[in-house]
Amino acid sequence: MSEIKSMAEMEQEYIRSRAELRRSCRIEHDAILFQSADGLDYDIKLSRCDTYEKIVHWAVHLSAKKWITVPMLREFIRLACSHHGLRSEGSF
Repeated sequence: MSEIKSMAEMEQEYIRSRAELRRSCRIEHDAILFQSADGLDYDIKLSRCDTYEKIVHWAVHLSAKKWITVPMLREFIRLACSHHGLRSEGSF
């Protein structure tokens, strides 16, 4: 049976998961840098993901990697779109 968590515990869990996501997928210099749980680094130059078409290409490419997670893919899309002034949420 699972344990019922308090709101404070859930908030702390959320804060930890966001910090981990920011560590594992972030903009560093001129690239989006991924750090997998096993310590491997993978980067994509920001100039190579500056359109929706390129972002979709990279998302499909990344989805084949064993170390990528859905939250990491979402963060990649959010970072790439935000950096290049592209909308990533809502109606297009």
